[in-house]
Amino acid sequence: MLKYESSQPKRNQREVTSTFPSTPAVHFLRKHEVAFEGHLYRYLGLGNVAKDAAAALRIRDSEVFKTLVFSVGSRPMLVLVSAKDRVSSRALGKVIGDGREINECSQRDAERYSGYEVGAISPFGTRRPLPIYLDSAAMDLDRIFVNGGSHGFLVSVSPADLVRVLKPIIGRFGYH
Repeated sequence: MLKYESSQPKRNQREVTSTFPSTPAVHFLRKHEVAFEGHLYRYLGLGNVAKDAAAALRIRDSEVFKTLVFSVGSRPMLVLVSAKDRVSSRALGKVIGDGREINECSQRDAERYSGYEVGAISPFGTRRPLPIYLDSAAMDLDRIFVNGGSHGFLVSVSPADLVRVLKPIIGRFGYH
């Protein structure tokens, strides 16, 4: 576990470099002075990325939040839900309040909208700002783990910090 505290280095003092990847997510977190911890694990490939990460890091899958890319019409959005849960399109639709059909994006579109490869999509530092929907289960935890923008790399942050910098819409749309 590698920590980054939000305090800036003093003049003539170099910032300590980390051994975790330098991704747009890490740059975003540092720019917004969000304290986070980096967690490296062995990436096993697409499939159950968030559950695999939880097992590798020996944490509960309810603490790891996967970042999925959905769309309403032609409007993309990020949806964060715990690794143990699936997204209920019906419940998400009620949170969004749009009434149009909600679909998970293809791998190609998810990568195009987010700027990250599938399996490494982070809610931080996306290619362009996207609306974000956070499952309310995150608010019951002290820290949540989300992808850090590279395969085999998660960052843990407090849900309060995530809400402060990303300003997601919070609702209950995960189920198991």
